[in-house]
Amino acid sequence: MILPRPIAGLVPHSGPMCLLDSVTHADAAGLSAMVTPAHDAMFMTPDGLPGWIGLEWMAQAVAAWGYLTADTGQEEAPRKGLLLGASRLQLFEHYLQPGTTYRVDITPGFVADNGLGTFDGAIFKTDARVAEATLKIFQPSDPAALTDG
Repeated sequence: MILPRPIAGLVPHSGPMCLLDSVTHADAAGLSAMVTPAHDAMFMTPDGLPGWIGLEWMAQAVAAWGYLTADTGQEEAPRKGLLLGASRLQLFEHYLQPGTTYRVDITPGFVADNGLGTFDGAIFKTDARVAEATLKIFQPSDPAALTDG
């Protein structure tokens, strides 16, 4: 696996909804990604990006981890999944600043065969933790399960 690697193509997001910049580390134990929000980034306010956008950063890091660690033996499009919720969300900065580089780390708690899982996530500015949460996700083996009946 060649890293760092752009996030585009590793997540099922595209265009302005692909919020992270690159993956710098990925293995079975977790993933680290980098993001430097632009001044014109989606969701930007005069005060910066609302801290809750960090949940989506963490969720996209989980999606990238799922793609990079999948043992499919072939290149497939990233599978869609759902962020079911988050617990223990703590925002140590209420706004994330444009032009500042942040590191997003995720670590799997458990990932069941049925696609349910939990991940601990954290966002850092240099070495200072600016947000953390435990994410609950669902990524079925058949993406049609998300839209059928």
